[in-house]
Amino acid sequence: CSTSCGPGYRRRRVRCLDRDGRRVSRDLCGQSPDRPKRRESCFLRNCLPGDCAELKAYYTQENSVDGNYTVLVAGFRITVYCHLMNETLPKTYINLNSETNFAEIYGKRLLYPFTCPHNGQRNDTCMCTDDGSASAGFSSFSKVRVDLHNMKINIHDHTFATTSHGVEVAFATAGDCYSAVDCPQGQFGIDLRGTGLRVMDDLRWVDQGHRTSSRIERSDVCLFSFEKYKIYKEYLKAFWNA
Repeated sequence: CSTSCGPGYRRRRVRCLDRDGRRVSRDLCGQSPDRPKRRESCFLRNCLPGDCAELKAYYTQENSVDGNYTVLVAGFRITVYCHLMNETLPKTYINLNSETNFAEIYGKRLLYPFTCPHNGQRNDTCMCTDDGSASAGFSSFSKVRVDLHNMKINIHDHTFATTSHGVEVAFATAGDCYSAVDCPQGQFGIDLRGTGLRVMDDLRWVDQGHRTSSRIERSDVCLFSFEKYKIYKEYLKAFWNA
């Protein structure tokens, strides 16, 4: 191919042969429609890498520092954060707003579980116990690890997550043991504005547990392909593009 990346062309020799396979003057072949083309287009790879591993492989010397880089995903340029660029297989992350990307398992449990006080609004002075505190926690994410070839998020990667209290909670996951009726309290948020990516439209979350309930709020903001989810339920498991 004439180029190492991007569109190019390649040539080949085309000879005129008789029926016995002997080479003859090309004038005898003329402009026969059966004559093979001497030149055709070729494409070895994109000039931009598809993730941080490809970036490392193509440009070993130039890009060995962790930081933001441009990659090509489905024909679109997006900015990603490359981590562990000094290793053989660096990891790819997308940058997020930690204030709007969080996951929580709420730790309080009502003394009277078949009630829903305060019209379901969060009130930490409720008549509750802390029986659910062993699994409770709140994590916020400034970056999440992505597989751009399979379009999946690693929800269990907390490299760039901060857990303000309790245990680490997986990205896009929430839960509680607050009430036995429809009164969910655990919540999470996903905000992909500015990443160039969005949550798939038909994504569904998986409910797990006893007497589960959930509420999902989704909003779209034009130009940014903004997708935000909040969910409240008992022992919810959520998977993005799973």
